[in-house]
Amino acid sequence: MPSTTAVEGLSVLHAEKPEASDLNLIKLAAFMGVPARGARMAEFGNAAGAGECVAVSARALCQCPEILRGGVPKQLFVYGFEPGSSHAQWASALSGGALESVQSCQKPDAQYAVSADARAFCGELSGLVFGPVNREDDVVFDRAAGAGRVSEYVQIGGRPSVAGVHNGSAFTLLAGSRHIVDIDESFEQGARLLDYFSRLAPALWFLRHAFGDRCWHGTHKEACFIVDDPLLRKRHGFLRYTALLEAMKQRAFSMSVAFIPWNCDRSDRQTVELFHRNSSRLTLSVHGCDHTRHEFGGEDGSSLLAKASVAQGRMARHQKLTGLPCDNVMVFPQGVFSSAGMAALKDAGYLAAVNSTPFSAENPPKALRVRDLMEPAVLSYGGFPLFIRHYPDGAAEFALDLLLGKPALIVQHHDYFKNGYKDLQAFIGQVNQVSPNLQWRGLEAIIRRACRWRQNADGSAGVRFYGHQAAIENESAERRRFVLSKAWNPNAALPSVTLNGKEAEPERTEDGFCVHVELAPGQALEISVSAPAVPSGAGLRFGTFSYRVKVFARRHLCEIRDNYVSPLRAFLRKTAS
Repeated sequence: MPSTTAVEGLSVLHAEKPEASDLNLIKLAAFMGVPARGARMAEFGNAAGAGECVAVSARALCQCPEILRGGVPKQLFVYGFEPGSSHAQWASALSGGALESVQSCQKPDAQYAVSADARAFCGELSGLVFGPVNREDDVVFDRAAGAGRVSEYVQIGGRPSVAGVHNGSAFTLLAGSRHIVDIDESFEQGARLLDYFSRLAPALWFLRHAFGDRCWHGTHKEACFIVDDPLLRKRHGFLRYTALLEAMKQRAFSMSVAFIPWNCDRSDRQTVELFHRNSSRLTLSVHGCDHTRHEFGGEDGSSLLAKASVAQGRMARHQKLTGLPCDNVMVFPQGVFSSAGMAALKDAGYLAAVNSTPFSAENPPKALRVRDLMEPAVLSYGGFPLFIRHYPDGAAEFALDLLLGKPALIVQHHDYFKNGYKDLQAFIGQVNQVSPNLQWRGLEAIIRRACRWRQNADGSAGVRFYGHQAAIENESAERRRFVLSKAWNPNAALPSVTLNGKEAEPERTEDGFCVHVELAPGQALEISVSAPAVPSGAGLRFGTFSYRVKVFARRHLCEIRDNYVSPLRAFLRKTAS
C-alpha cells in the first residue's frame, strides 16, 4: 500500500501560532514513526521551500496565501476546510479547478463510501460503505463541470470528501475534515475507533503514501473467529461442529473455541477426534475458570491469581485427557475484567487477554486514550497485552484494525447459528475481500506474531512486539539488522531476554527496552521475555464447597438454556410467523 518515496520528514506549517489540529498531526506522525515539526509560514518564502512533505490547514492558507506562490511541495496534505468562498478558492486552486465549493454535510443518514478503485492508497478500507458521518466535522466538495479529474478516495452522499490530485511526481491530498484527531484525547466508553475515521484515516493514508515503510505498520494480516462457551460435544445449542467445519472449509477461515475450563473432563471422543483432524482450523483458548458472574472483575488479587492458575491446571488436564493443546490466552467471560484481573493473568504467565471492550470493571474504569486503541494491543494495564475483538456488525471496523496492523478478531455465540451458517459465511467473505492475503490462525499464533514494523533511518528494521513471547522472520532477500522493542515499566529492572534460546542484552528506551540482532534471509527468531514463574500446586478446584455447588448448578442450567430452551424459543417464533 505505501509509496516507496523517500522523504526526510513532515513539516506542518501554521500562521503565527499552530492550531490544535497542527499539533495533533505532529503527534500522530510521531506515533506512526515519522519525524515531524511545526513551522511558521513566515519562515519560508514558499511551501515548497519547507521541504518535500508539507501539511497545512486551509485556515492557515487563508491567512498566508502567498505561501504557495513559489510552487506546491512534492507531497502536500491540506485539511481543516470550512464551508465558505475563501476555502472553496483553495479547493479549486489545489485541485486544478476540479473542485469548486465546500459544503457541510446535511443528510442525517449520510455514510462514507471509500473508493473501490483505490486499494493501493486506502488499503483495507477500500470499497467499504459505513457510517454515520461526523456531521460536525465533515465537509464535502462540489465538482466543477467539465473540470479535470481528481481521485475521489472518499465520498459522502455522492460528493467527494477526501480527494487526491496527481501532477507528475507531485501529490496533493485534500481532506474534508475540519480537524485532526488528538490521539491523546480520552477514548470514551461505547466509542469505536471507526468513529474517528474522518479525523484519522486521511492523515494515516497520507503519511503512508509519503513515507512508505518508514511508517509503523503490520506486516501480517491475520484473523480469528472466536465462539464463546461451547463444550466439545457434537452439538451445543445451535452450533454443530461438523456443519460449522464445512462452512469453514468453504470460506477458508479458522475458529478458536473459548473453552470454559470447568468442562475439562466433559469432552466427547468424536468431537475431540474432529479437532485433531482439523487442528489448523479448530483451536482452543481459555474462557474464564468457572464462568461465574464478573469472574475476573474483582479486586482480590490472591483470589484472581488462584482462578487464573486453576484455569491453566484444568486446561492441562484437558490436554492430558484429549491430547488437544490450548492457547495460553484468556478470553474474559461476559467481557468483564478488572485491573487486578489483568495483573493476575500476568503473574500466572498468560501470554495475553482478549476481550470485546478495552474498559475495566472499576468505577470509574481506567482512562484510555485514542492512541491506546491504535496499537495492536492495549498496554494500559501494567503492560499486559489486551487484544480487542468485535461482533460481526460490519466489515469496516475490522478493516480499520487491519489497516492499523491489528488482528481482526471476530466474536459470536452459538445463537448466531440459529438460521444456519450462511450469515457467517457471508460475513467471512466480506472480511476476506477486505484483505485478500488474510491469514486465519489460532489466538496464540496470532498474538505471538502481532508486531508493528518500520524501516529505521539507518536501514535496520524496527519491530515492536507485545507479548512475553514473540516470533518474527527476516522475509527480505538480504541479511538485515533488527531492533526489537517492547513497552516496559521504566521503574522496573530490565528483564532477561532470549533470542532463539540465547541470552541477549536489553537496552533501556524511553518507554521500555530494545535488543539488537542480525538475521539471515528467511531466518526465524523466537523472542522470550522473562515472565513470572507460573504458580504450582493450584489444583483443579476453586472456592468453598457451597460455591462449587452453585457453579455446578449454573453450568448445567446454562447448558439446558443453550441446548433446549433457546432452540425451543426459536422454533416457536418461527412457527408463529
